[in-house]
Amino acid sequence: MSDPLLDEDDEAHEDLQEQLHNPIQPIADSGPTPTSHHCDLTSLLRDQVLSAAHGGLTNLSLAANFSTFCIKNGYVPPTFNVLNPTSHHETSSFICAWIGASCDTQNLYGKTKNVGDIRLAFTSAQKMRAAMTWTFNQFPGMAKVSWHQSEVTGNFVGNPSISDVVSKYMMAVKRRKVHAREIATSACAIEPELLRKLYHFNNSNERLFLRQYTAGSGIAKHDGGRAR
Repeated sequence: MSDPLLDEDDEAHEDLQEQLHNPIQPIADSGPTPTSHHCDLTSLLRDQVLSAAHGGLTNLSLAANFSTFCIKNGYVPPTFNVLNPTSHHETSSFICAWIGASCDTQNLYGKTKNVGDIRLAFTSAQKMRAAMTWTFNQFPGMAKVSWHQSEVTGNFVGNPSISDVVSKYMMAVKRRKVHAREIATSACAIEPELLRKLYHFNNSNERLFLRQYTAGSGIAKHDGGRAR
């Protein structure tokens, strides 16, 4: 299914590539023109703009993945564009479900995932949310407005990615990641159970007494007799 937002961005990116690869003519000046400095500046600006464009395409790729996820799971009909300004009133919950399906330690039903299930790192969850924030920021008036219901129209307006629902869910995901030892913290570096195991290991019978030191031969049993 073609997405107008994605098609428009692809066309803009192609135009951007075409413009950036055209040589830039220096402005006529009566004085000497620093040609080398001009070329360096042109190349630097081209690299920076292309880098920003590629970052935008990455965000749009994740946004397209989110839209496909909503349709595949039956949250919205196939003809519904969940990325439009007047989106579904449960878009913030859809974002949580999308992130949780790939990154949370629990599935969508609150059960702990199996070992073989997809469990990406918390940084991936942050990237997914950032992509959705960026995507909805492209619409006028949605950049820094939290997701809320308008008292005038009754419709939900704003950016669903910066809603309280998504913020609280991200905190819950991080807390579960820490509890599952997927995020290293000093608070969970050592536990009483680990200290107990270390104590029993160091006080086992074979380590209570010093053993007589015997020097080895220095030659491994299976080194081939030092043959070369």
